[in-house]
Amino acid sequence: MRSKSLSLVMAALVIGCSEHVATAPPRFAIATHDAMAANASAIDTSDLILTPNGYYHRSCVHIVPIGAHVDIAAGVARTADGLLIQFPKCLDPGPVSRNSPSFRASPWALLPPATDSGWMEDAGIPVPLGHVFRRINANWVVPPAPIAYSSGNLVYIFPALTSSRAIVQPVLQYGSNGSFGGAYWTAAGFMCAGRTAQCYISAPLRVSSGDRLYGYAASSNCSSGRCDWTMEVDDESVGSETYKTQLVATDSLGYTYDTFTSAFGGALEIYNITTCDALPASGVYFTNIIVSDDAGQVVPNFGPTSFVDSSASLQCGFAVSSTSSSATLADSATTYVRAQISGPSSVAAGASGTWTAEVASPPHTGTAPYTYEWSGILTGSGATITGVPSASGLLNMTITDALGYRYTASMSVTVCSPGVLSC
Repeated sequence: MRSKSLSLVMAALVIGCSEHVATAPPRFAIATHDAMAANASAIDTSDLILTPNGYYHRSCVHIVPIGAHVDIAAGVARTADGLLIQFPKCLDPGPVSRNSPSFRASPWALLPPATDSGWMEDAGIPVPLGHVFRRINANWVVPPAPIAYSSGNLVYIFPALTSSRAIVQPVLQYGSNGSFGGAYWTAAGFMCAGRTAQCYISAPLRVSSGDRLYGYAASSNCSSGRCDWTMEVDDESVGSETYKTQLVATDSLGYTYDTFTSAFGGALEIYNITTCDALPASGVYFTNIIVSDDAGQVVPNFGPTSFVDSSASLQCGFAVSSTSSSATLADSATTYVRAQISGPSSVAAGASGTWTAEVASPPHTGTAPYTYEWSGILTGSGATITGVPSASGLLNMTITDALGYRYTASMSVTVCSPGVLSC
């Protein structure tokens, strides 16, 4: 968890499971922790679950089936067919420290000391003065799996809204958190909120590298500072709108839990990572990021508060770049595509020019084949564009690789005065 002014201080989760079957949408059901542990690693026998907000006692992490509505204050979920689920009493509320008896008695304590754990990088922005955030959504592509994986490694990737006491987020996960997951990718909606410091996660969805995801956290029915919240992740590569995971919850405790003051277009959080090759074998590129506040205004520009944990003992080339609607999270294993434009920086008035997109050298070659889109003073497609610019300005090129990673480069081109060949 990032411990700066844009920090997450509280959390809560919801859990379930399904398999990724492209030919038919899955059925979701409530899965017990015991049933999941029977088919999981030794870590899953622990009484602790490692959430994006740290370790939580298993009794404080609740499974909610898709379509159910959670009332956090009452600790109850109502399913789509009207069934009421009363969650058990949380035996050890809040994040559990490594010094607590619960941690020392768990298999997590048997792991070697983590080289790096916590919030590594993000592209974030604070809310405009006098407002609160009410929605965030983004698209991203599931990156290639880490080259190396050991039991206990855990990676979380997400956009999110946070307050001093809560977080709402659609999350992509690699590794086991002690309740679900393993050496594969899963996606789920998380809501971590409330004075009781309990966690709720939607039924986790099995996804694959290269899948295109759409995720959001959005409020509705807001009254007196309290809102309903929906967290959802859709796997758009499957071709069915029903292949998704969703969590709907009401933070009816009120207080300040719905005053989300920080937004993250993309963030990387890791636990028990000791080598850089245990990170995703590619950067993560978030696109179509939209953040809106309680006035319905879209809030732009993630650049000013981008964050990289430069104090981490294991430096893996973490880097963040962002625009008003995109964010790229990189590390030393990053292989996402980059390119530059070559060609004349000036042309005579009425003359034609040719410009070419040149893909960078490894490790930034991405995955072929590529597609190209040109905009600005000339428009078109293909690796090369030829044309007569009508005026000086920017020539923009966006390259997209086979996994959906994109990179945009620009060149300023000047159209010289009539009769002048170069300027």
